[in-house]
Amino acid sequence: MDQDAAEGIPGSGAFGVVARCKNKFDQKHSAIKKIAIGSTPDDCFESVIREARIWSLLDHRNVVKYHGCWVETAFWGGHEGGFIAEEKKPCLYLKLEACDSSLAAQTINDLKKICDIVQAVLKGLVYLHSKGIVHGDIRAANILISDGKAKICDFGRASHGTDLDQKQDIKKFGLLIVEMLDPSALPDARLRSRFPKEFKALAEQLEEMTAPNPETRPTSAELLRHKKKLIKAIMGIELR
Repeated sequence: MDQDAAEGIPGSGAFGVVARCKNKFDQKHSAIKKIAIGSTPDDCFESVIREARIWSLLDHRNVVKYHGCWVETAFWGGHEGGFIAEEKKPCLYLKLEACDSSLAAQTINDLKKICDIVQAVLKGLVYLHSKGIVHGDIRAANILISDGKAKICDFGRASHGTDLDQKQDIKKFGLLIVEMLDPSALPDARLRSRFPKEFKALAEQLEEMTAPNPETRPTSAELLRHKKKLIKAIMGIELR
């Protein structure tokens, strides 16, 4: 990655880091996810390869763009003292669209903006599900914001699945809505499908999305068709 100069480390995980980089030639920014292959269990390595293969199939305005992957013999990473290179750890690099921040890093007190994010994520989910792909990890940390637009990222838990398999994304989408509106209500919503009384009409829709029986949950396409009902319910609540 000699042509890409790292400018910061916005995120890190158990086996690698994500760095914001600028290309030395065209001056364009990108995000590069770096995983030390030599330090990962075999099943994790397979997951990384699956993530790259799935991401390479996607092209939608509400999905973070994938620009390619490659392997190098050294792991360039980071710690509090700066950048380090561990020559004995081969590393897989994923080059991705650079975004401004994650949804988890923001506090949004504007219901209109929350509705815009909900619709963007829902459109992204409909696209993924139309391709037979289950994201598997929809949550605020995996929704990035770029030029004010919400985009789904991180396909480390993604897989090809059936319509029923996709219903796990519906539950997590419902929980994402709770996370944006009232983070303190998330534990009850996740464990008991209970929602604050302030949610009013929205609570009924969230109960359907998070129903214990996935067969009874609506599909992403059904939610998009009835998005006006969902948006009206969100606009009708009072933020804490």
